[in-house]
Amino acid sequence: MNKKGLEIAKFILKLLGAGVIISTAIIFPNLALVGEDFVKRKSDFDRRRTKKTLWDLEKRKMIVRVERKNGTFFKLTGKGKMRLSEIKIKELKIKKLKKWNGWWWIVIFDIPENMKNIRERLRKILKDLGFYQLQKSVFVFPYQCQKEIDFIKATYHINTYVDLILAKSLGKKEKIVRRFFQL
Repeated sequence: MNKKGLEIAKFILKLLGAGVIISTAIIFPNLALVGEDFVKRKSDFDRRRTKKTLWDLEKRKMIVRVERKNGTFFKLTGKGKMRLSEIKIKELKIKKLKKWNGWWWIVIFDIPENMKNIRERLRKILKDLGFYQLQKSVFVFPYQCQKEIDFIKATYHINTYVDLILAKSLGKKEKIVRRFFQL
């Protein structure tokens, strides 16, 4: 799938994830009015590419076609929901305040060996979000990140293995971490 196709696929998954019903009527230009971030003008709407993207998503078992009396519709599969969650995680941003309040948000985890892939994915996500790795399974961030960490925990079903701690001090490593965050 090319770049435009990937953008269309992301948008379709987001629409379905938000509960928007997509029917086979998607091949008609009126859909251009459904999602303003999808198409700006009707002339931007590429029915053939959108139809191909729907077919690709269906082939990859991310969506399923549902036949009803009033038409054909699409809905997310479990695999599609997981892909949508991964897209949302990649788009996560933690709001950085202009002035730091002096509190550290510490993520600690002990994820079992049989979930090694998820443990490695969590490390990558935290690094991508800008966390400082204090130890192998301990990451630090200077700003509120409860919602983002809760979303990640729920997505990967790791609630029992991950804790978020709020601390006033990091001990002897604090100078290094402050420098890292330019505080």
